[in-house]
Amino acid sequence: MKKSLETTKNMIRLSFGADAYSLGYHWTYNITKNLEQFEKTNFQLIDPMAKKFHPERKAGDLSAYGDQELALLESLTEGRRFNKTRFISIWENIWRVGYNDWIDNATKIRLASNHGSNSNDLNPVSRIAPLFLIENMNLNEMKEVVEEFIGITHNNLEVKDFGKFIVHLLSEVQSGGEIKKSIEKIKDEYPFCKEYIERGLEYCNYTWKELMEQEIPTYCEIDGSGPLTIYLLCTFWNSPKDMFAYNVVFDGDTCGRSGILALFIGLTREFPLFADEWYEKLCKRNKIEELLEKF
Repeated sequence: MKKSLETTKNMIRLSFGADAYSLGYHWTYNITKNLEQFEKTNFQLIDPMAKKFHPERKAGDLSAYGDQELALLESLTEGRRFNKTRFISIWENIWRVGYNDWIDNATKIRLASNHGSNSNDLNPVSRIAPLFLIENMNLNEMKEVVEEFIGITHNNLEVKDFGKFIVHLLSEVQSGGEIKKSIEKIKDEYPFCKEYIERGLEYCNYTWKELMEQEIPTYCEIDGSGPLTIYLLCTFWNSPKDMFAYNVVFDGDTCGRSGILALFIGLTREFPLFADEWYEKLCKRNKIEELLEKF
């Protein structure tokens, strides 16, 4: 998993910025509304439209996924290694004092039982960006760390498998592999999520308008946002701007998908100019920078 430190830091910045951007459209479940909003504001940060789920969040705030990713980044500053106990301690502090946003079921189960849930949400895969700061890990070691991290909140074979698949695919692409060919090459190694990967490849036979007309699932679970993530990566590989645009237009778990998209764009491209405002206007930008300076 070779990468320069500055490239990795920029990828993490993009991950947080993309999370804040996607929060504006998160969980609306209204493609028409999202498309109309995007046509008005394009790549500007906006207040969350789904006030039911994000009543106190404003433009520039992170989602609950971003808050948990920040906890992971903070945990890695001690020893620059993933320490499950340290992460859990920081992660639990997020929820202890009147957290002011939606708390998902997997989090509630973890807090109540001290065990990962069987929830099959995509979102823990979207939070792994800081793990790439860990130095001198080969692909298998990275997959093991990703699986351990995901299992804290989501002790689900499909989600763990998808997380390992994502880091494997990223490794293939960084080594010069073409995105679709790389997916075909490695998908059989991940039997618990293979059907969702193949469904995403099937989506690639359609235009975004045709998929919207079919009302494909865009919800949090891996069978919803998992295939859509594959579609966005493959269809808009040569246009990151469109990739992030159509991610938010498709509604549902926009934040869950954005973290995965940021991994690929952040580690294979220069920091995209259209995303500059996302990071510059982040409410927690200074905190993120303070933590990144420790690496």
